[in-house]
Amino acid sequence: MKKNNIISDWLDKHGDPEIDKQVEIELMNIMRRQLKTEHTQELKDYFNELQEKYKKEDMNDEKPFIVYLDIDGVLVSYLKLRDFDNDGCHSFVPKAVETLNSIISMFDAHICVVSSWGRNYRDKPDEFKDFLISRGIIVNGLTIGDCNDRAGYVLKMKSEGYRRFLIVDDEVLEYYKRVEEIGYNRILYSNSWRCLDEYDLVGVSRNFNRINGNEYPEKLTKRND
Repeated sequence: MKKNNIISDWLDKHGDPEIDKQVEIELMNIMRRQLKTEHTQELKDYFNELQEKYKKEDMNDEKPFIVYLDIDGVLVSYLKLRDFDNDGCHSFVPKAVETLNSIISMFDAHICVVSSWGRNYRDKPDEFKDFLISRGIIVNGLTIGDCNDRAGYVLKMKSEGYRRFLIVDDEVLEYYKRVEEIGYNRILYSNSWRCLDEYDLVGVSRNFNRINGNEYPEKLTKRND
């Protein structure tokens, strides 16, 4: 993928987007101006390179990468709550499904549903797995998390060795309250009206190494001490 000199110059001048929120906002504005149709294939090629790099690296960790997935506001737009599929459930935004699949493929990830959609499937996750597959989502593995204490559940799983993960949710306050334990770049804040799209992919790909590492955010915290 071609180097984006504008972004590089901005980062050199203003520092790490994790430290300065304004950098992240400016990067998004730059991407909105520059991300046109001809860049789409470049992004896909870049994601494929990241995926191949991941497969070749020795992670020394048998635990799979986990995507902690909300549904409403991530795959279901609040603008289209009157739209239903033939199965009687709300329709998923096609671009959001495509984006989620790209993220799953990038990390060879499993899904943990932390949405209230999974509340009735705690003891029968295979049924929800079949439902997601029927909606076109890649499911390498699926579990049902605690929708009533999402941040607590994520950290519980982290303590059990699931240290590589990404949270995809449109309600992120409870995660940000524990951001020092979770890591800022592990929280993907979805726009509840637009849902997941290519701009979210840009953010994930730019932070691939941090998100896919076992020592983030602890390593970063130690470095700043």
